[in-house]
Amino acid sequence: MKVLTIGSSPPPIDGQSLAFKSAVKALKLSHDILEVQTSFRSNNFVHSVFLVFVYIFKVLKSKIVFRPDVIYFVCSRTLIGSIRDLLLLIVYRKSKSLIINHIHGSNLIDFIDKTPVFYKKILLYYYSRIDINVALSESMKLQLETLQPFKNKVVIVHNFYEDMPDRFNIKDENKPFNP
Repeated sequence: MKVLTIGSSPPPIDGQSLAFKSAVKALKLSHDILEVQTSFRSNNFVHSVFLVFVYIFKVLKSKIVFRPDVIYFVCSRTLIGSIRDLLLLIVYRKSKSLIINHIHGSNLIDFIDKTPVFYKKILLYYYSRIDINVALSESMKLQLETLQPFKNKVVIVHNFYEDMPDRFNIKDENKPFNP
């Protein structure tokens, strides 16, 4: 099975980057993985812009050449990051790939609520394309399911510690995924 993974590995070291690193490590044990980094941080503006173009190129190339069965990404809760997420969801909007969104932090709904109405509609439309959303707790699941695109599409994968690959066994009746 081919899995496209999109997120940030350390540095910086935080829960999101460590979780992504562990997920990729676990998936590499039994799948063909294409990892795309999403960190555009750099002290040099030109280098940051270059990293954005590298990201766009890799996403487009993954669609044409790699053709993943599963897309596992960590969504953003910032304006720039959400544009990056939208690009991914737009490129794969008509694909048969299973799309899994790993949500870190409980402020995604706050972010969506604070966006302008037209952008909020775009976000919600493309988030409705996601097959499975992974949350860290029951309270996050309940919060996310208040928005229609997430209704009945949220599973819980509790906090983890590194090197705990069994936490990434995610299945959907319609689209089997067996890491």
